[in-house]
Amino acid sequence: MAHAERALGVRLITREGWLKIEPTPGFTGAAASEPVARTAALFNFLNDARDQGMTIRTPDFHRIADAFARGEGSQLNSLLEQPLVIATKTGQLEVSRNDVWQVVGSGSAPNYPG
Repeated sequence: MAHAERALGVRLITREGWLKIEPTPGFTGAAASEPVARTAALFNFLNDARDQGMTIRTPDFHRIADAFARGEGSQLNSLLEQPLVIATKTGQLEVSRNDVWQVVGSGSAPNYPG
């Protein structure tokens, strides 16, 4: 969390499952709202990525926070909007945004848990 605070210029407060984002003391108006919005977008991205099964380790968190601090959050969000398509011997395996597995093409659908 300290890395995100430094990279994004905010103060983060967490308690029992909630997160409060505050601007750095001394900043008001637009100078305060932009870092807060970027930080909220960062944590929304992390939540969406986790919902899709992404494991986020500390180095990943640092790189993602740095990208949002540079204003590159929309580029990362686009990764979650498009499904991942993996070619298989029987067709293509598509992992959609909602973790729905579909087999596209010839062959029978394999059984996936869940």
